[in-house]
Amino acid sequence: MNKQKAIQYILLALRAYLAFYLIAFGYGKLSGNRLHISAGELMLKPIGEVNSFFLGWYLFKTNPIINIVVGVIQIMVGLLIAFNRTVIIGCITAIPVLLYMLLVEGSFCYAQFGINIPIRFSAMLISNFILLYRYRTIIKNTLISLADKAHNKTSVQWWVYACLIPVGCGIDFLVAAVSYPFKLAINYFV
Repeated sequence: MNKQKAIQYILLALRAYLAFYLIAFGYGKLSGNRLHISAGELMLKPIGEVNSFFLGWYLFKTNPIINIVVGVIQIMVGLLIAFNRTVIIGCITAIPVLLYMLLVEGSFCYAQFGINIPIRFSAMLISNFILLYRYRTIIKNTLISLADKAHNKTSVQWWVYACLIPVGCGIDFLVAAVSYPFKLAINYFV
């Protein structure tokens, strides 16, 4: 076996590693298998004595929307990494997902599992950057091509850009003003 073939097998193993764990973590969030925390055991202790693992996962369990969104994103990124045509897009989109897993989930799991979970998430992040390094020339050429095509397409005056900030603030104010009665109604009835 030559050196190029060995590198290809290593990169394929890294892709399989990332895809498997991203899909597994995403499926765990969607199926609820990772969230076996009951309120009873938490309510009997003062909040200062509750393990951050149980407290964190209990709070994640209270909002199913975040679990669905993060779970679907993790599965999608894992599938993107698994296929040859989408591995670069998968690796680029995996950066924020893996950082979320390292910072948020890793910090809650540290109290229960020690350094093992942050090490696993760090290894996944390093594996992702190894894959990105392998495709660096393709990524660089694509970014240069996109920048060349987007350069000087429009000739907009400077004052148009200056007006965008007040217009954006005005739109935000309008959305807040329109949604305020609904907020009051929800708070009144709930």
